[in-house]
Amino acid sequence: CIDASYVLSRPAWSLVQRILEIGNLHMQLSAAIAAALEAEAVGRSLLQQALCEALREQLRDYYAMLALLMAKATEAAEGQEMTLRRLWTWLQAPLERMLLLVALAGSCRPLRGGALASAVYGCSR
Repeated sequence: CIDASYVLSRPAWSLVQRILEIGNLHMQLSAAIAAALEAEAVGRSLLQQALCEALREQLRDYYAMLALLMAKATEAAEGQEMTLRRLWTWLQAPLERMLLLVALAGSCRPLRGGALASAVYGCSR
């Protein structure tokens, strides 16, 4: 819970909003993977299964990066503090990757077979 009496400056608020966006994208990607796996029970293609596994692997990489950030935050008492700007610097590349993965998951949701392969190839260009 955030103390209501604490007021952020406009630049800090903007930075917090950008940082929080990655959490929203994580929820969207997790939901897309879960929906694809539920639909898989109905009979999804092998390409759809492979895409879901690749997306899950990307989420595992994201979790590893979060673990590293948590370790850095606990080390902050010994040296440099983890500021919002440092956190934003660490999260920029994962945020871009999450944006791409969410777009990919959304565009590939109804596709199967060759259409799915074409969509994945199109997103890679």
